[in-house]
Amino acid sequence: MKLRIPLAETLLVAGVLQILLVRDAQAYLDPGAASFFFQMVVASILGALLTLKVYWRKVKATVRGLFSSKKEEPAAPVASEPADPGGRSSA
Repeated sequence: MKLRIPLAETLLVAGVLQILLVRDAQAYLDPGAASFFFQMVVASILGALLTLKVYWRKVKATVRGLFSSKKEEPAAPVASEPADPGGRSSA
């Protein structure tokens, strides 16, 4: 039986080991790097909020379905004009 290790898990373990085993970085971070990081955080938050806004009805229906104790029946369709029993059109 072969043991298959997914690529994501391998990269995660390698990344954690790299962070834990490095002693001195000897690197310079200029103010532009901090500005870029801040910009990415703000863009991620705004992107998540936009996604929530776009899919708000689906999210609301899902949450309502999770906490609803009884099944809701669909509403009956509302007719805009009464049906003509004789089949004649008004035009």
